Amino acid sequence: MSRGYVTYVIEENIAVIAIDNPPVNSLNSKVTRELSQTFDELKLNDEIRSVVLTAKGKAFAAGVDIKSFLELDRNKGEYYALAVTDMQRKIEEEVVAEALRGREMERPISETEGLFLT
Repeated sequence: MSRGYVTYVIEENIAVIAIDNPPVNSLNSKVTRELSQTFDELKLNDEIRSVVLTAKGKAFAAGVDIKSFLELDRNKGEYYALAVTDMQRKIEEEVVAEALRGREMERPISETEGLFLT
């Protein structure tokens, strides 16, 4: 499935989500919205047991796209900040939920390989 900046595939109960926003995968409002939509969609799939969050290119994610953030008016800036916070909350909720279910979070071999939840 491809949304533009975010793609995912599902193989053997594992969803692999990839961010693709060159050159350093910064999180602008479009990337954030697509990630949020992807997490919402995958959460509805009871067959998924693990999620790998990764990115294409040389960096996993550079963080918030400050340049695009500065170009927004106050209302859009607040909306963007809330969207980033919402996306982070969704990721944190899933990590905590899995930990409460007795599952472990494994660290990736390197920082560019992503986050692997089992």
